[in-house]
Amino acid sequence: MISSGTDLYTDAHLFVAAIRVLTHCNQTPPSVEKVCRQLKISLERGGFIMRQLEKEEIIDIVKQLHGDRLFVKNHLNIENFQQRDSQSDLDNALSALKAEK
Repeated sequence: MISSGTDLYTDAHLFVAAIRVLTHCNQTPPSVEKVCRQLKISLERGGFIMRQLEKEEIIDIVKQLHGDRLFVKNHLNIENFQQRDSQSDLDNALSALKAEK
């Protein structure tokens, strides 16, 4: 399960691992819904992670009639997340709000 306090680097590793496990167990690439269910995260959070991974060319999304399927493309690109500041403006704002309380 991905907690709300994890960074994108950790989330990316968990998301890619879930894609691999589900592909292995089901013998077919999973949908984002199945990955989110496996990780116990919201579809919104999963969609955000999925888009970031696609943008960094870590995963491929293949559009199909019965739902999009996720494939691992280049897992080594996950290391790009660690090199950057992994917190977004929203994360920084939430941290500041928590600190004030």
